Order: sequence, then structure tokens, then C-alpha cells
Amino acid sequence: NDEQIESIIGHRDLNSLLPFIVMAALVDAVNPCEFYVLAVFLSLIVFRFGRKAVLKDGLAYAIAIFIAYYLLGVGILRLIGYAQQMRFFIAAIFGFLGLVMGFREVLGVILSKEFKNVPDFFSKKLSVYLRKASENPMSAFIIGLVSGIFLLPCTSAPYLIALSLIASLQSILEGMFLLTIYNGIIMVPFIAITLGIYVLQLKTGDLKRWSSGRQKWVNVASGLLIIFLGLYLLSTLIT
Repeated sequence: NDEQIESIIGHRDLNSLLPFIVMAALVDAVNPCEFYVLAVFLSLIVFRFGRKAVLKDGLAYAIAIFIAYYLLGVGILRLIGYAQQMRFFIAAIFGFLGLVMGFREVLGVILSKEFKNVPDFFSKKLSVYLRKASENPMSAFIIGLVSGIFLLPCTSAPYLIALSLIASLQSILEGMFLLTIYNGIIMVPFIAITLGIYVLQLKTGDLKRWSSGRQKWVNVASGLLIIFLGLYLLSTLIT
């Protein structure tokens, strides 16, 4: 029954979960998939329409990513809520997924091998939408929504772990608050890069080179954090 399920999974409070949600969001925020897609999109905007179009299109794109991720998060939380009898197993699967993804990131750096996170089908579809970039912010917003959906396989591990932890809260309002915090954090790089190109006149090529030079250490740190979060999530199932 429900009481037995709650005794197995347990409840966490907002203050205890907040640091882990922030950590998961930070891992998600520095994901190379998101950086690459935004850099490509803004490169096309600058090339076709000039730097002035970057601000409105970049911000529209960032807002769309926030909405897409937020709605996907709400949907997954509702799914977990409906599957009361399966909550323990869903959380266990998400925890093990985090461990696999984390070890893969670290192993990729050790072996100097890059693993693809986004299936070819998604990559091709995403490229098609990016090439449709226009000066119209609504177009950028729609492209952002589509990108958010297509990028989920690339960013799923930290997000699914965070959602599993949020699902253990008793208060829906607290859950929505943590979900807002999470998605607000992953928006920061999008907004920072957009403002950097518009205000500081940074070049996307320079940003790509700066990112690629540090990507190895970012992958190691991200992998270790995902492993830690996966272990923490699994530990909540046995405490």
C-alpha cells in the first residue's frame, strides 16, 4: 500500500535536497551539447542578420529551452506520481543510469574517446531546424523548444536524478520551486553567451575554442558529480 511505499522511499525536505538539485543543474548547465547547439545557432544569426539580432533571438531561444525543460520535468514528475507502485524501481533505474553516464564521461577522458550522447536521428533533425534560423524571435523560440526536446537524451542523467529526488517531496509547491531553480541554473550559460556576443562582441569561434580546451576537465568533473548524485539517489532508497 501507499504507506509501505513511503516507508521504502522516504520523504526528503527542501533544504536537504536543494544542494543536490543545484549540483545536478550545474552538471547540466555545462553540458557540451547545449553549448554547441547555442554556439551554432548564434553563429548563424550573426552571419545572416548581424550582431544586433543576437540579443532578441538568443534570449528567445533561452526562454524556450527553459519552458521545454520545465514542461518535460513536470511531465516526468507526474508520471512518477501516477506510477506509485513503481516509484522505487523508477528511482533505482534513474540512479543506475546516472552511474553509467558518469562512469562513461570519466572513462571517455581516460581513453581519449568521445561518446555520442545524441542519436544521429536527433542530430540530423536538430541541424535542419537550426538552419531555419531567422531574425524573428518567434522563430528562435520555436527552434529553442525543438532543441530542448532533442537535447534531452544528452542531458537526461542529471535531470532524471534531480526529478527522482524532487518526487520524494511531500509539497508540490516545494517541488515546483526546486524545478524552477534547476531550470533557472541551466539557463545561465545561454544568457551569458548571448550577452557576451551582443555586449562584449565575443566571437562564437573563440568561445568554441575556449570551451574545447577545457572540455576534458569539465567532463571529468561532470562525470564524478553524476556518479556522486547517482550514489546519493540510490542511498535514499535503502535508508
